Amino acid sequence: MSADILDFPNRLPGPLAERRAQIARRGVQIDFATLLGKLERTLGWLDRHQIEVAAFAASTIRGAVVQARACGPLAYLLREEKASRGHCCVGGSRFERWEARDPQTGVLICWEEEVSA
Repeated sequence: MSADILDFPNRLPGPLAERRAQIARRGVQIDFATLLGKLERTLGWLDRHQIEVAAFAASTIRGAVVQARACGPLAYLLREEKASRGHCCVGGSRFERWEARDPQTGVLICWEEEVSA
């Protein structure tokens, strides 16, 4: 039995340089150790204010995101930073989507509020 082993093709420096330039224009990449530290501080802050966390995620390009519940207290705590991101209607109920950045860590916090009709 015989086999031919093929090398991986060499990457051209041009496309790599273009990709690095695209990433640099979008913002600074951050490592996961820093992101996890920021997430931990934000989750601790939310826990101290008795706000339930539904989910969280992290990306080295986009940063960290937390999806929270118990919107009333959260909307009050982040009233200066919050911004509406639209709404949706489900079965006669209207839900407003909000997001704000944690002023200390820069982590994006998202939540939904039920709006009475």
